[in-house]
Amino acid sequence: MDYDKLKPKVAELLAANPDWTDQQVADELNRPSVTVTRSRFVTFRTLLSELEVATAMAIIGKIRAAADADPSGVLSVVRPTLENTSEGDGIDMANANARAFVDGLVAAEVLTAEEAAAVKGMAETTISWAEQLGLPHVGPHHAEHARNH
Repeated sequence: MDYDKLKPKVAELLAANPDWTDQQVADELNRPSVTVTRSRFVTFRTLLSELEVATAMAIIGKIRAAADADPSGVLSVVRPTLENTSEGDGIDMANANARAFVDGLVAAEVLTAEEAAAVKGMAETTISWAEQLGLPHVGPHHAEHARNH
């Protein structure tokens, strides 16, 4: 166990919750509560398979319409990537530029904020603080050691 990583988070939790037991600290550290982005390539196919059909169809229709309306625009370049159905193709929604591009579609009134959040959310997952710190499962004995040493 890497107590150098664990001690500051245990101290933070105990400062906010001084009456917590070691078990409560460990439970909090192991509870999925941290949203992170992970590499995730998104295509129209993944939109259809993972979002509600109506939401996916609305997003796809809006992107296609915007691309058709501006044949020399960036959506015309991006559209073939989104339409490709090969494994590993698509746009990596964990990439900061791709996420900013989707936000730009909201600013351009192509997508709603909710639709953009759904697309970007495909690259988001929830992990525990222990995972975020790069640690395996944290037990109450680990919390006790971090608290007292």
